[in-house]
Amino acid sequence: MSAIGTNMGAIGDILKNQLDVPGGVANHANQMADAAALIAPAFKKQLAEGATDAKVEIWSDWTGFEKAIEDYESAARALAAAAASGDAGATGKAMRGLGKSCGGCHKPYRKPKEDSYKNQ
Repeated sequence: MSAIGTNMGAIGDILKNQLDVPGGVANHANQMADAAALIAPAFKKQLAEGATDAKVEIWSDWTGFEKAIEDYESAARALAAAAASGDAGATGKAMRGLGKSCGGCHKPYRKPKEDSYKNQ
């Protein structure tokens, strides 16, 4: 999950600061989509040790969790395609779609920030 967050941060920096990074947004979006393949296997094996912000709903609603991962991967690929096209409007729309897909997983399957182990 940290790789996804790092890439999302890089995309945000590129767009917000209008950085001239050829292929930057598309490359980071593709890395985010590639990372989607790791999410389900890692959670299925419960690889995170110790404190975590994962909610039990991940495992009790496994089908919904997998659907959220698929939606996220599709949104990341759509952002990569939009960015590669050079269409700023399409890139912005795809970025919003990616953010929505992140929330589609975080809201049902991640503890709220106020309940995060990081705050304890």
